[in-house]
Amino acid sequence: MGFGWALIAAGAGCCLLALMLVAATRFAPVGSGAPPLRTTAFNALFYVVLGACFAAIGAGSIRARRWARSLALVAGWIWLATGVLCAVAVAFILPAVMSASGAPAVSSGCAL
Repeated sequence: MGFGWALIAAGAGCCLLALMLVAATRFAPVGSGAPPLRTTAFNALFYVVLGACFAAIGAGSIRARRWARSLALVAGWIWLATGVLCAVAVAFILPAVMSASGAPAVSSGCAL
């Protein structure tokens, strides 16, 4: 039941993020390089749909529906795979970007 409430909270957070994205774009100063309206609308819609999915899975989990566990596992594995792939991509791309920008290289050792 606690996991269901956590999923509903994640869904509410996604919807709040969509609202904040629209507000930040709407109230951005002119000439600040804000993204176009189509991009903002697509991103906001994506976050609202993601929030609705989280809320539906959370409600199903609280009501102990059989499909809720399966969908939560699928969503969790997709989330994990995406996170791992993005971390690997950042690990390979970030050093090249940092060296191209002229920023000093970050050592992997611990400075005590």
